[in-house]
Amino acid sequence: MEYIYKEVNFTKYCPLCEEADTCEEKDPCNECLGIPMNEHSEKPVYFKPKKK
Repeated sequence: MEYIYKEVNFTKYCPLCEEADTCEEKDPCNECLGIPMNEHSEKPVYFKPKKK
C-alpha cells in the first residue's frame, strides 16, 4: 500500500510564492505552515505563484 501524503517542501516553494514579500505582521504564511503534509504533492496547500 502506498502512503499518499508527502512532506511539503517549504524551502522550494515559499520563495516563489506571491506572499513571500508580504509584511510579517500580516502573517500570510501561517495557514500554509500549519499544514506540513499534503496529499500526493510537496507543494503547500495555499501556494500562489508570483505573477510575472
